Amino acid sequence: MSIDEKLEFIEKILHEPKFSLQEATELNSLNGWESLNIVNLEMELIAKGVSIDEAQLKSCKTVGEICRLF
Repeated sequence: MSIDEKLEFIEKILHEPKFSLQEATELNSLNGWESLNIVNLEMELIAKGVSIDEAQLKSCKTVGEICRLF
């Protein structure tokens, strides 16, 4: 999956406008970055066959850090 595809995937899960996220985007600046959406993102990744640790996901500070997890 390319970085653009990953960004689009995250935008969809977090209900962010298309092309609004960049790798440097800080997660705490997003309205959609909360516990429920963290779980939703984790579940969507699992559905795509990506094994991800929730603790790793919660420790991410930027969108780019999430992208590097999958």
